[in-house]
Amino acid sequence: MVTFSLNDILIQEINFSHRENEIQPDFYYALFPLIINIEDNLNKLFFLDYDCSNLILSEKREGFIRNLAGQINFYIKEKLLAYSLIHELEIAKEAEILEGDDSNERFSFFIKEITTNPEWISYYFEKYPILFNRLNTQIKNILIHIEDLIVRTKVDIKDLESLYDRDIFSLNSIQLFLGDMHKNGRTVSFVTFNNEFKIVYKPRSLENENSFQKFIDFLNTSGSDINIGFPKILTREEYGWMEFIEYNEVANLKEIESHYHNIGKILCVFYLLGTHDIMPDNIILRGNKPFFIDLECLLNKPIKSGYSKNIISNIFQSVLSVGILPFWAQGNDMERDLVRSVLYGANQQKIKSVVWKNKNTDKMEQEVNEVFAGNGSIETHLPSFEGTQYNLNYNYYLKLREGFIEQYKFFQNNKDSVLERINSDVFKNTFIRFIIHNTSVYDLLLRDSIIPECLQGDENIESIINRLFEVVKKPLSKKLAKSIKEQINVGDIPYFYTYNEINTSLYASNNDIISQNYFDKIYTGTYMAIERLKNLSQQDLNFQLNIIDISCKYSFEIFKIDCPKEINFITPEKWKNSISETSNNFNKNKLLEIADKIGCSLTTKVYYNKYSKEYNWVWKSRDVDGRWGCLPLNLDLYDGLSGMCYFYLYLHKYTQNKEYLQIAETTFLRMKETFIKMEKHFLQLPIELIATQPISPFSFPFSVVFLMNHFSSVLEKNYWDDRVIDLFFRILDRYLIFTKNTDFLLGQSGLLQLLISLPNQEDEIIDRFIKKSISNIYNLSVIQKDNSLALPYIDSYDLNKNQLFLGGFAHGSSGISASILRYAALKNDFVAETLGLKILEHDRSQFITEIKGWRDGREGLDKYDAGCWCHGSAGIALSRLMISDKYSDNIINSELLIAKENIIKTGIGGNQSLCHGDLGNLEILRAIGTHFNDNKIKYFVQNYLSTLILKFKNGEAFKTGEDGTIPLVNLFMGEAGIGYGFLRQFDWANVPSILSLESPKNEFLNLHKL
Repeated sequence: MVTFSLNDILIQEINFSHRENEIQPDFYYALFPLIINIEDNLNKLFFLDYDCSNLILSEKREGFIRNLAGQINFYIKEKLLAYSLIHELEIAKEAEILEGDDSNERFSFFIKEITTNPEWISYYFEKYPILFNRLNTQIKNILIHIEDLIVRTKVDIKDLESLYDRDIFSLNSIQLFLGDMHKNGRTVSFVTFNNEFKIVYKPRSLENENSFQKFIDFLNTSGSDINIGFPKILTREEYGWMEFIEYNEVANLKEIESHYHNIGKILCVFYLLGTHDIMPDNIILRGNKPFFIDLECLLNKPIKSGYSKNIISNIFQSVLSVGILPFWAQGNDMERDLVRSVLYGANQQKIKSVVWKNKNTDKMEQEVNEVFAGNGSIETHLPSFEGTQYNLNYNYYLKLREGFIEQYKFFQNNKDSVLERINSDVFKNTFIRFIIHNTSVYDLLLRDSIIPECLQGDENIESIINRLFEVVKKPLSKKLAKSIKEQINVGDIPYFYTYNEINTSLYASNNDIISQNYFDKIYTGTYMAIERLKNLSQQDLNFQLNIIDISCKYSFEIFKIDCPKEINFITPEKWKNSISETSNNFNKNKLLEIADKIGCSLTTKVYYNKYSKEYNWVWKSRDVDGRWGCLPLNLDLYDGLSGMCYFYLYLHKYTQNKEYLQIAETTFLRMKETFIKMEKHFLQLPIELIATQPISPFSFPFSVVFLMNHFSSVLEKNYWDDRVIDLFFRILDRYLIFTKNTDFLLGQSGLLQLLISLPNQEDEIIDRFIKKSISNIYNLSVIQKDNSLALPYIDSYDLNKNQLFLGGFAHGSSGISASILRYAALKNDFVAETLGLKILEHDRSQFITEIKGWRDGREGLDKYDAGCWCHGSAGIALSRLMISDKYSDNIINSELLIAKENIIKTGIGGNQSLCHGDLGNLEILRAIGTHFNDNKIKYFVQNYLSTLILKFKNGEAFKTGEDGTIPLVNLFMGEAGIGYGFLRQFDWANVPSILSLESPKNEFLNLHKL
C-alpha cells in the first residue's frame, strides 16, 4: 500500500552520507534526499507491501529500484521542479552564497551542498507551498500507478504466459512515462521480463483495438484485402496488456509502394468510422504491415447542438481529421511549426523549442532555439529499406490515392453488408476519447503552471487557463474548466471520454460526469459511421480526394519534393521586356471573356453543401496564424468568402450568369446571418485580443458592411440590414477604445475608407467613429527624427516582432495618409489634413535615392522596392492618385513617374495576383498613364494584357500570389482577383477599384479616367 508523504524528508533527516559520492554536479541530482526517499518507498512497495522477491532476482534488485527511481526523478525535475530550482540558483548567486572559482564549481556547490541541506529544503517547500502539494501528489500517484502494475502483473501472469506462450519467471525492468500522464499519474509503460520479453501495459481497456480487429477481419473476409497487423492483447475493464511490436524494414522497394497503397485503403476505413488522432506515435511497421497501437479515438460523435450538416462539419468528418494526411501542428511551443503526419518523419524538421542554455552552470537558463523535432532514431511509422526511410513522394501519393479509391468503391458496392456489420455489436463496447483541446495546449499550460509565481500562489492557475483558452478560442463551462485545473494540478494531461452507444455524458479521467447532456442521444459513433456510409457518392469521393490532393501536394511544396509538372504557369519575365508601347488593335471584350472563364473554373472547384445550402472552396488557404493548409476559405474580403462574393457579384453584372449570382448572393446572405450569430463573440472578445483584431473591411465581419453597399448598388435591391449596422456600431464602440491596428489592410485607415463611403455619411454616429479613428491614429503615432509621424506596424502573425514603422500602402504610411487626407478634403478638416500630411512626410522619407524607390522597411528588406500594391512603388502611386483628386503639391507627379518605372521593373513579371502581381500593378500603371495622358503606358498595359490572354488561351495557367504548385482561389492572392482585375480593365470607368476599397460610387476620379 502506497504511503508516500513528502513530509518525511522534512520531519526526519534522511541519511545519505553513504551515497554522497554519487551526487554529480548535474541538475538532476538536486534534492538528493528526495531521490533516496523515492527509492525507499519503491523498496517498501516491491519487497514489503507486495512480495516480488520471486519475480525480481536478488542480484538485480538494487539496479531495478534505482532505475525506476531515476525515471521518476528525471520526470519530476523536468516537468515540475525545473523553473523553481533554477530561480533559486539565481537567488543564491545574487546573494553570493555559492562557493567555487568558476561557474561549474558554483553550480556544483548549489547541487551538492545547498539543495541537500535540510534547512534549505524546508525553506524551499515553505516558499513554494503549491509546489509541495503538487509534488507530493504526483509522486504518490506515480507510485500508485506502479502499485497497480505490480498487482495486475501478479494477477494476470498465468494468462499472459498462455497468451504469449512464454514462461515468465522474472521481472527485469519497468519503463515508465511512454505516453502522456492521465487518470492521476497513469501512463503507458513497458514491462520487461526474462529473456528481454517485453509487454506494453496500458492503463485503459483495449476494447477499441478488439473492435477494430473484428471489423477489419470482416472486411477482409468480404474481399477487401487490407494489410494490417494486430498485436496480441489481453484486455480488462480498466487496463490491458499489448504485445510489444518490433519495427522491421520491408523486404524490397516494391513493398514500400504497396505500403502506401495500403495506407490509402486504411485511410478510407478510418474515414468511414470517423477515426481521429492517428498520429505517427500510434503506428509501428513490421515490414509493410502497420500495427495501430492506440485507437482511443476509433469512433467520434458530435457534441449536443454541435452537429449540423454544414461545410465545417464536413471538414471535421472528412479524411483530414483522421490524422494521416499532412497538417501543421504545434511543436514544442504554441507555434504550429511541425508537419505532423503518418506520411512524413520528424527527424528532418526543425521546430522552435525551449531548451536549456549553459546547462549545469550557475548561468543555466532557458532560451528558444530551433531544434530537430525528432531524436534521430528510426521513426517506426515510416517504411525503410537498407537503412533508408521513405517519406511520401509523388509516386507514393498516387498509390495512396489509388488505395483510397479502391476501398471507397468497395464500401459503395457492399453498403448493405457493411451497414449490417457496423449495426451489429462490433462497436458496442467502444469508448471514445473526446479531445477538447490539442495536447500541445495542455503541455503549454503545464509548463506555465510551474513558474515560480504560480507555485508560490501569486499567479492563479485559473487565470492561466482562462488566458490560454481565450487565445485558442475554446469557451469552457465552469465544471470543465474546474476539471482541467484539477488534472493539471496533479501533472496530468486533461483527459475526457464518453461511450459510443446510448450515452450522452462527458466524463473526466476520474470517471466524474462533467455534463450529463454533452452529447445528443441520437448521434452515436455508430450512427455517424452509418450516415457516412449511406452518403458515399461520387460527389463525396471527389470531395475527399480533393482534400487528399491539396494536403499531399502542399506537403510537397513544404518539403520541396519533386513532382511532375501538372500546371504550366505563365512566365512574363521571359517576355515582358518585349511588350510594345504602340497600339495593337486591342479587343477589350477578350478581358470579359477571360474573367468569365476564370469564374467558370472557380465554379467547378466550389463545394456546395445541399443540406446547409452553402458554398465554399476547400482549398489551399491560410489559417488564422498564417500557416497554409487544406482548409475552407475564411470569411474575409482579402482571401476569403467575402472576396469570392465580391468577384462573383461583379462577374454576374457583366455576364448575367445566374449561377454566379446564386453563389454570390447565397454566400453573402449566409455571412450576414453568421455575423449576427457571432454577436456575443465579437462583443465579449478580451481586450488584449481587440488590440490586434483586424477592423478594416478587408476582414470579416466588417467586410459584410462593405458588401451590403455593393450588393445594394449592383443589384438595385436593398440589402441593408439594420441588425448588421446596429451590431457594427456596437462593435466599433468597444473596439475603437482598445485597437492598435492603424494600417489600410487590417486597421483604422481601411475602416475610415468604409465609414466615409457609407450612405448617410453625415450621420453623427458615423462621424463620431471617423473622428475617433483619426484621434486614435494620432495618439498611436510616433514622432520621427525628421519630425514626421509614423505608425507602428502590427504583425498579427508575430506579435513579438520588433517594432517597425513602415511606409507603403497596405501596412504603412501611404495607405494611412491617403484615408485621412481624403476625409480632410471632404470635410475641410484642417486638423485631419495636418495629421495626414505629417504621415505623408514619413512615407516620403522612405524614398532612397540609391535604389530610386521606397524602402520596403520589413526586416531584411531595407534597400528594396517591391513595386507592388502591398509594399512598394505601386501602393505609393495608388495613395498619391487617391489624394490628388483633392490635394496637390510639387512632388506627386515626380513620385508617380518614379513609381511607373519601378512597377514595370519589379512590380510586374512575376505572378498575376492583385496584391503583389500583374493585375493589381497593371491597374495602378494604367491609372498613372491616364493621369499623364500617356498613351505609351496605355498601350503597354493593353499589350501586356493581350499577351497574358494569349498565353492563357494556349493552355498556360495564371500564377497566383503564393509560390507553389497549387493555384490559390481567393480575391487578393488568387484566381478570383485575377478575374476581377480583367473585369476592372474591361469597364475601367465603372468597375470599382478594390485596391482602394472604393464604394460603388467610384469616388477616386484618377482611377477611372479614360
